[in-house]
Amino acid sequence: MSFGSRSLPPPTAEEIKRWALICEKGCIVAHKHGHSFVPCEIHHLKSGNLRIGHLYTIGLSAYIHRGEYMNLERGNAYGVSLADGSRRFHAVYGSDQELLDYQQDLIGEPRITIPARRIKQHHSNQVTERGAVRATKRKSSNKSRCTRSEKTVPHSGKL
Repeated sequence: MSFGSRSLPPPTAEEIKRWALICEKGCIVAHKHGHSFVPCEIHHLKSGNLRIGHLYTIGLSAYIHRGEYMNLERGNAYGVSLADGSRRFHAVYGSDQELLDYQQDLIGEPRITIPARRIKQHHSNQVTERGAVRATKRKSSNKSRCTRSEKTVPHSGKL
C-alpha cells in the first residue's frame, strides 16, 4: 500500500486498517454489479479538486480508477473508467456520496457525510458577504477589481 499523498498528512493507524478492509472487499463498482472479487486501489474522494481526507476513500479496480486494463473473469466487462472523466463516471455509477455509502455498508462501518466543498485559499482574494470570491485591490492601482460595491470580508477558508 502506498501512502504517497502530497495534499494530506500521512494516514493514521485507524485509516490504514480501514484501507485494509476496503482492499479485502475489492472494487465496489465490480461488487455493485455482481462480479466476483476484483482487486482494488484506494481512491480518495475530492471536493473542489482537493482530497477530502483519508476516511473519504473507496476501493476501485485499476481500470475503473486509472483506466489500466487487467484480466477479469468475465472477459471484457470493464465499464466506464474514472479516467474517462468524472461526469461520465458519476452518471454511470452514482455520486461520490452514494459510492461512499455503499463502501461504508460493505465494510460494516457507519455512513459518513462528505463535507461541504473545499476551496483553495488564495491570499489575493476575499469572500463577499454573499459568498462570492472577489479579487482585492492591487497595490499599483487605486481601482478595485471587485465588480460590485459589496462589503468584503477576509477569506477564512470556509464558505
